Order: sequence, then C-alpha cells, then structure tokens
Amino acid sequence: MSKSARVIVSSKGQVVIPKYIRNKLGLHSGSEVIINYKKNETLELLPIKKDIFSFFGKGKHKAKNGPIDVDEAISIAVIENDRD
Repeated sequence: MSKSARVIVSSKGQVVIPKYIRNKLGLHSGSEVIINYKKNETLELLPIKKDIFSFFGKGKHKAKNGPIDVDEAISIAVIENDRD
C-alpha cells in the first residue's frame, strides 16, 4: 500500500518529510538519504544505513601489532597524555 503526502518546497529547496514516513524509514535528525530522480518524474527516497562504527568517530581502531590488553592500552594512553 502506498501513501502520499503533499509537502511544500521552501525558498532554500528544503522539504519536510512527514513524521509517519520518517518513522517508517527510521530517519531522525542528521540522517542521510539518497534521492533518485526517475524518468517518469517521480522521486525515490532511500535511507543510508550506517554501521555501528560510524557513530563512534572513525570506526574500528587498527592496532599496529595485533590485539592489546585493555590495561596495557590504558597505561600507554596515560604515558602519551603525560608527554603532551
């Protein structure tokens, strides 16, 4: 079942996506979407799904020499912090 909604384009080219559509697509403030323009003059809105690591900076930390013990990592961080 498709639902439609009438929206207004602002002077900046912005539109407000109705709440029921945002909820259905899992969109929230800061969400990114792809808009495809179709030949029959319709738009397709696709949410960009992000992995969990994108919410925490650059993602996975890449250790230089393999896995490291948590206590050792804390000690190294304290030493490096004291140098600064």
